[in-house]
Amino acid sequence: MKKLIIIFTIGLIGLNSCSSKTDKQKESTEFEGKSSNIIDLEVLKQDKVIYPGIGIGNLIIGETTYEQLIRTEADRKKYYEEGFEFHFEKGKILKEIILRNTGEFLSESGDELGKSKNEVLNILGEPITSDLSLNKGETQIGKINSLNYDGVTFILQDTLVTMIIITEKQ
Repeated sequence: MKKLIIIFTIGLIGLNSCSSKTDKQKESTEFEGKSSNIIDLEVLKQDKVIYPGIGIGNLIIGETTYEQLIRTEADRKKYYEEGFEFHFEKGKILKEIILRNTGEFLSESGDELGKSKNEVLNILGEPITSDLSLNKGETQIGKINSLNYDGVTFILQDTLVTMIIITEKQ
């Protein structure tokens, strides 16, 4: 399963397109100016609201840097143990946030997203697409069961949401 998740997340990076810097600046300003110099894990664990295409807590896609999150290899391990994984683009700028779903994350409206497919559908409505293709080169080698919204994807195992991936909006 871990191998499948790694393959999936690498493939997902290739699927994402970048939004303009102006749009990203507007969105991050609307995100209550939450960027800070150093991200504190304990504070981050308390921030449960997911902002699709923007981030969660002090983590802002397109703005948060590698150095704000990871100062030692032990930092990376602590985040992973707490259910956070990060992907960075050139220049070490945050590109994706991957969350192990605990069922405690909230929508922008404050509604609990929960752990089931139906709970997500009840809160966010129908996704833009479902199922992500796994490709090796140009050949599709499988699919991952998912609910794909603009800026956030919910990875499913049967009807259980196991991971949440926050990316830039398309």
